[in-house]
Amino acid sequence: MTDIKGINMREKILELFYLTTGNFDQLVESVAIEAGDGNAIDLDDPSLPENLRKFVLAIKTKLYAARKEFEDATLEVYAKQLTETDVDTILEFQKSETGKKLKEIAGQLHDEIIETATNWRNSTLDKHREELSRILDVEEPEPMPPMAA
Repeated sequence: MTDIKGINMREKILELFYLTTGNFDQLVESVAIEAGDGNAIDLDDPSLPENLRKFVLAIKTKLYAARKEFEDATLEVYAKQLTETDVDTILEFQKSETGKKLKEIAGQLHDEIIETATNWRNSTLDKHREELSRILDVEEPEPMPPMAA
């Protein structure tokens, strides 16, 4: 890739990053206030202890202060994989109607692919349960139910 420190290329990569992943605020919200179970901590929940609320706000403040470091690290990730021509082409696609549609349905596609893969895995392995059970020398498990649609 051309000089990553060049303003033009930096701006292009950051535009691509934020086009494909959302904005920095959304990113901070998703990583700063995630509970150990993967669910977001609701800072507006009146039952949330005040010290935990202050702690999460302090985390967010630190993350916002380190934004340039995050962006620099992100630039390096993109720079390893893409040329400036690649970035220009992807940006053009992302701004097209088809690119906008793909971004809009990406989450749904991901969820459906995971569901399809899980059902395929379960179906395939159910056909070979007996053989696989012998490898571990365990009793044959019950078949796994398909994921709900």
